[in-house]
Amino acid sequence: MLAVLVLPGSGTSCGGASECSPGQACEVRGYIVVGPEVWAFQHCGSADLLSINVKGYEPGFEKLDSALHESMECTEDPPGTWTCSSQSAAVYARMTATISAAGHYGPSGKYEGEVEMIRIHEASSSAHADCAKPDPAFP
Repeated sequence: MLAVLVLPGSGTSCGGASECSPGQACEVRGYIVVGPEVWAFQHCGSADLLSINVKGYEPGFEKLDSALHESMECTEDPPGTWTCSSQSAAVYARMTATISAAGHYGPSGKYEGEVEMIRIHEASSSAHADCAKPDPAFP
């Protein structure tokens, strides 16, 4: 079974974390890692990456979109056309999501689990003080 650190209710630190059962909607914190052909989620303090299911219309998605553009140093000119100085980013996110059971997910089934975003509560291009970010272990 894939164990996941989550915040119960309105908790604000990983110190009160508990397990989230597969398929259960939980509040999770960590980093959304984006790069060429990569969209993944990395829990606070873990190097492991999970595939992430992003639709782009989840409530609060504009927070994530803004943090990604800031982190990748993007400019919009003309309107609707973005130019970015970086092709990869890792942005902090606190969101409600469901976590899959262990299995094979993402491109070529390389990820051991999947996160499905439901609502983004917070997103930041800066690292979060109480959310450690080890170098990701790409599959």
